[in-house]
Amino acid sequence: MTAYGVALFAPVELALAVWAYSGPVEAGTLARLVPLVATYSLWLWLGLRFGLAAVMRVARWLRGTLDARALRAEGWFVAGPLVEGARPNVPIVWATLASAGVAVALIAKSAAWAEAQFKEAELRGLLIAGLALAAVAVARGTYPFFRVAARSAAAALAPILHGLNPLGRWRAAGGALAVAAGGALVALWFGLPQSRSVLPARLAISAITLALGMGLGAYRHARPHRRSRRTRRTRLRALGLAAATLVVVMAT
Repeated sequence: MTAYGVALFAPVELALAVWAYSGPVEAGTLARLVPLVATYSLWLWLGLRFGLAAVMRVARWLRGTLDARALRAEGWFVAGPLVEGARPNVPIVWATLASAGVAVALIAKSAAWAEAQFKEAELRGLLIAGLALAAVAVARGTYPFFRVAARSAAAALAPILHGLNPLGRWRAAGGALAVAAGGALVALWFGLPQSRSVLPARLAISAITLALGMGLGAYRHARPHRRSRRTRRTRLRALGLAAATLVVVMAT
């Protein structure tokens, strides 16, 4: 899964690096950028591969201390069976995002109010921290309502949209989230030109690309396949490509 994400991330990041490069892009410049992008793409894959696995194992262990059945439950990135025409975990993602949005909005509003009411930095910081904890608690309380609403909407849209239901299918949800994030980025870029210097456009594009690639990897991994000579040849080619990349990185 992480390999698919980084494989899609690397060419997009190279294109963004060429676009953001301040000087003229020549053959020598491109020859230096390619190993650079390949190097931190490999480091990104390494961090994601082991970091994500560690987080998933710790989360499973913590849930298993409360309920032993959680130790044998499906992982986070398993699509799961269709229930009333929808994947059961997709509405959970939307409910989590909605409750996180409530928390962010409340924290931002509380911070703005504290900035206007109090001038002492220490008092303001303590007040903002306390209000942030309260905002997180309120957002956590809204999560069950968002989950029920998302599941009801997913079940209602399933007979109409089928596989294109963004509230009930992973690929449709990923596409909808990517379009929403990209649309917000474009709107901010053209609507607020003064914020372009602080707008993390490159980071957002890279994150969206990485997430879509990891979703594609999870989908490919979930598909039933047989071990064949073609699979073995693909692995040998991947190992050869990794070895060649290592040689190029060390040489440059």
